Amino acid sequence: MIKLNPRIVAQIGPAYLQEQIGGLRQRYNKEAAVRPAVINPFTGLTVVGLFETGRRGVLTTAFARDLLTGTFDELCSKYEGINHYLLTCKLVHYGSANVDEQLRKASITATPGSRAQYRQDFVARFNNDWLAGLLAQHPHYYESSAKFKRFMKSVSRRLKIVNGCLMKIVDYSYMGSDLRHKILTQIGIEVCPYCNRQYITHYQDGLKARTTADLDHFYPNSVFKLFSLSLYNFIPSCQICNSRFKLAKGSEILYPYDYEYSGDAYFAVKLNGSSTVDTLTGNNALFDLKIVRNGTGSQAAEIHNSIELFNLEQLYQSHKDYVRELLYKQHAYSRTYKQQLEELFADMGLDQFDIHLFLYGNSLRSDEFGKRPLSKLAYDIINRP
Repeated sequence: MIKLNPRIVAQIGPAYLQEQIGGLRQRYNKEAAVRPAVINPFTGLTVVGLFETGRRGVLTTAFARDLLTGTFDELCSKYEGINHYLLTCKLVHYGSANVDEQLRKASITATPGSRAQYRQDFVARFNNDWLAGLLAQHPHYYESSAKFKRFMKSVSRRLKIVNGCLMKIVDYSYMGSDLRHKILTQIGIEVCPYCNRQYITHYQDGLKARTTADLDHFYPNSVFKLFSLSLYNFIPSCQICNSRFKLAKGSEILYPYDYEYSGDAYFAVKLNGSSTVDTLTGNNALFDLKIVRNGTGSQAAEIHNSIELFNLEQLYQSHKDYVRELLYKQHAYSRTYKQQLEELFADMGLDQFDIHLFLYGNSLRSDEFGKRPLSKLAYDIINRP
């Protein structure tokens, strides 16, 4: 997972707002005029009321701006109802995870007691005022899989009503192809942040900007309907990661605008029974390529899920020959040779990153992982023992 620069999104926010605010206001006005109004079954209030912080029946401009161009932290801190909505969506989206599998990942033995505790802890993470009535109706939701499913079905059914109304105001179908390509181009990411394997290619088709990337909804459009047009919910990604691996699977993964793997997950060469002395010097590829995971807590779980969801360890086995080449170059370019290059490049006004680019075809700069495919792989193999 390569971290995206939120400052770039902030820069394109005003232009994006100008593109979208008119249509959003028009759709809101149309839905606000519908009688009888759609009622939010969690609160007993109108669904369109989520868009109003002042007079009823009037879209709050500040809210529309924050919804389209604000961060999720900003939205949730400013608007209590939006925080409740997001937590409820997360409960539904992540609630399909297999309990025994989650316990296995946490190295906990699956027993009736541990399963019940997991369900209680899971709901507690996303509990909010919207769920109070349903929890009262399902006080023993955690005791068995059947009871938990009944509780989750009740939540999902109510959320579907809310989303059915919201989609008439905010839905990805309201974004045209030209605007999608424009956003992908302006964000400026050149390599898929999920896998760091595929280029995201930008090109001009006449006067129009085009790209080969997908615009992934980090929080899937199918569940988190309110954020269908939220700028910070858009992640440029390759089609393999978006359309084959991620889809709308309920897996909690790292959010690229907040986190990256960094040193908490790194590539490492592991010798195996077939390895030889020549393996160490890059003369053969008789080794295993592993992703070593560090850290504890929720972020560690998200790293684990990200690696699994995008099948990264399996996919990167196809790059073992590239790793072998890096090992060979690292061994072949002696320290003396590197020192000579440093002296030569110093006279030319170049730095160590230029030397890395010359030797390995990669600058090995962690802040440039988003510019070249396999850049984190190269960084880890060369810089880690």
